[in-house]
Amino acid sequence: MARAPGITQWLPLPYGPFRAFSHDPLSFQLQARARFGDVIRFRFGPFLFHFLYHPDHVRYVLHDHPKNYLRGREYRIISRVFGNGLTLSEGDYWLRQRRLAQPAFQRQRLAQYAEVMIDSTAQLRASWRDAVSSGQAIDIAPEMSRLALAIAGRTFFSQDVSQEAHAVGREFTIIGDYLNYRLERPFTSLPLWVPTTRNRRFKAMVRKVNEIVMAVVKERRQGGGHHGDLLSMLMQARDEETGEAMTDDQLRAEVTAFLFAGHETTATALTWTWYLLGSHASIRHRVRREIREVVGDRSPGVEDVAQLHTTRMVIEESMRMYPPIWGFPRRVVADDEIGGFRIPVRRYC
Repeated sequence: MARAPGITQWLPLPYGPFRAFSHDPLSFQLQARARFGDVIRFRFGPFLFHFLYHPDHVRYVLHDHPKNYLRGREYRIISRVFGNGLTLSEGDYWLRQRRLAQPAFQRQRLAQYAEVMIDSTAQLRASWRDAVSSGQAIDIAPEMSRLALAIAGRTFFSQDVSQEAHAVGREFTIIGDYLNYRLERPFTSLPLWVPTTRNRRFKAMVRKVNEIVMAVVKERRQGGGHHGDLLSMLMQARDEETGEAMTDDQLRAEVTAFLFAGHETTATALTWTWYLLGSHASIRHRVRREIREVVGDRSPGVEDVAQLHTTRMVIEESMRMYPPIWGFPRRVVADDEIGGFRIPVRRYC
């Protein structure tokens, strides 16, 4: 079985390929893929990595053989924010949490969520009209973050947090920047227990977010009732085998993960879509024409999505070119073969 092509640097010191990888991992990988192909082997001292770029290879790891490719040490950092929720757990626990959360994402529920999305977007458009009429410029990135956070808050726990978006969004931004920094610089970033300014700020933001979410969970416990949102669905869910409900800590982990991932990735995808539409006038005109033909002057509905073919292609192409999450690190459990190359167990993880 052949060894994948790639780069070896026996001393992981800040020069050459290691320096390039540490300072700009995305550009480094793009150049390496153009040179070596879809399966690349990187060794920096004792650290061995394989990067996969072909869709079939990614599907093989994430879908066909997930038990052989588990989450590694990188996810321990993320778990400091989200706990052992659905987005980070594996195996039987993941399956249990998925079954508990599944009812919240049934088709009829998604239709209800769509109404919230439409209403929140209409409110944002109204605020934009006032800004444009007064000659103010609109910064799309924070606006998309505010919109996505407002939708997430209303669908997850029936609270409009758009007014607090600046504060909450700032906390999530700091957390996201920190996680990106740690994941992109696995060798040069100091451990979380080291009291650096970056580490202390990260811990403070995590505490604030957890306090906000836990306060909502406790308030809902005391108030009771069913609000038709994600939190209510999770609180009422029961394990089919044991009849147990989620604990407050489990609820906090799930809601925090959904709130962060659901708003951050959506806001990023929308921001890049705006950028691309602004850069390609002909495509922008096609999208406008399609929306006029399908929706007209009324408010859009979930039933219109199937007819908005061009709009869908634009969003999907935007996420292909600028994916909100462009990498999924995994730890190899047993030696394997992908694309004709040997993928050995990763000893250091």
